Amino acid sequence: MCGKISRLLLIASLLTVFAAGEGNAGTGYIGSPLTTVEMTYPQGRYQCGIDALHRCRVESISPALEPVLVKFVRAAPSVDDVLVDSDGGIWYADASDGLFPDTVIRLNSDGSENFRLKLGPSPYENPDYIESIRWDYPRWEYPDLKLTAFAIPVIALNTAVIYYVGWDVIHDTNNTNPGGRYDGMGAHAYLECIDKSGQTRWRTNATGYNKLKTHAWRLDSERIAMVSSEFSFDIFKITTGEFIETVDVSGWSTKTRTGPILTDSGDMIIHCDDFERGVWDGIPVIYRVTAQGRKVWDREFRSHTYSNALTMSDNGELVYGNKEGLVVLDSESGDEIWGWRGGDYNACGVLQNGSFLIGGTYMNKTVLQNWDETGNRVWTRDIAVPFEGEDDVIIYLDGNILYGDGDGLTLLTPSGDEIWSLENIEISGRFEMGSGFWRINPTEDGGLVLISDYSVDPNTPQSIYILKQPELLAPLVTLP
Repeated sequence: MCGKISRLLLIASLLTVFAAGEGNAGTGYIGSPLTTVEMTYPQGRYQCGIDALHRCRVESISPALEPVLVKFVRAAPSVDDVLVDSDGGIWYADASDGLFPDTVIRLNSDGSENFRLKLGPSPYENPDYIESIRWDYPRWEYPDLKLTAFAIPVIALNTAVIYYVGWDVIHDTNNTNPGGRYDGMGAHAYLECIDKSGQTRWRTNATGYNKLKTHAWRLDSERIAMVSSEFSFDIFKITTGEFIETVDVSGWSTKTRTGPILTDSGDMIIHCDDFERGVWDGIPVIYRVTAQGRKVWDREFRSHTYSNALTMSDNGELVYGNKEGLVVLDSESGDEIWGWRGGDYNACGVLQNGSFLIGGTYMNKTVLQNWDETGNRVWTRDIAVPFEGEDDVIIYLDGNILYGDGDGLTLLTPSGDEIWSLENIEISGRFEMGSGFWRINPTEDGGLVLISDYSVDPNTPQSIYILKQPELLAPLVTLP
């Protein structure tokens, strides 16, 4: 009975926070609209919804020399991403209290700090919200319930970045373990566009749904989308954040593992967990859906994989790697073209000649493999000992390949020959290197900005590395 009452109170609380109607009706805050120049794509590839996110191709030349570390940032345990703008600015979110990334940070290209902006209080906070859930979380057991922000950079623009900002209810404000967060107690979330001077350009209205893996993506040059419920997503203008429409999904789940791959027709290829088909983490499914949210086809898989292991060729062929092997699908019909069973793959990309790169574990080694479009393996390179994680791959304009794996970084030619390999980085007098680079951003000066699952501090398992070409290292940034 108490649970039902609390849910009714929660619904009433949300209705007082959000505008009436479905999704994000109306506008949040509009400061100065973005200009056409500010909206353009930066050189970095990680723009959710843009093909480069999946094909891993960038419009820059590979670093000729082994890069050198100039900055090492110990980030919050729950840091999700790092993005780079056209000026070389490095965007991420860190924790002011050591727990939740509630502070937006922009570093200059040399690693020095440009600004930091602590979020809060939420512009949509309802003072009655905490009391409305007290039936399920009584004061005697949970005395310190409060709303705490977590921010994730999701879309890089020319001189600004769009952050997904969620507000969660936590119960132990002194707990340094992310387990202190109540998963599923998300109060609300919104998108906020912040420029390189630290000014908020616009903010969308809030939605009461923030249990997501991928939060928002760029549909095209004019529009962005944000998941607003398990069964819908909202579309906004990039210039102002103004609400355009709510799209209801039909026959698929919005619990996506990556930003959608956009087809020439405007349809989306979605990789998600379908909780209607399985328990715990659900069943991994690939869908093709229309821009109106209607399912075209779906393919179900038995084994989970990682968020980097789905890509599409210029010919519309989808390659998907998981814990069973890899499979190539026709993106129009979803039919299997060819497959190979064996290995555990967690990173992929498409070379300029249309062949596929797939990285992961095979025969108890970390490998990078090149497959042609007909299913013939062209070459295999052993990289390191096995690692369980989301490794990453970059394909440069000159065709060279950078692979971040469980043992470091390796630059290869298109034929798989090694150019250089970086296995260790000296930090505070110790040689350390990250394990599982699941986000690598190349910079225009031949440098790299990446996130690793490793840190010299066990309480901060994610770290940001900034590397530069040796000839560009004056002056060096002092390491902590």
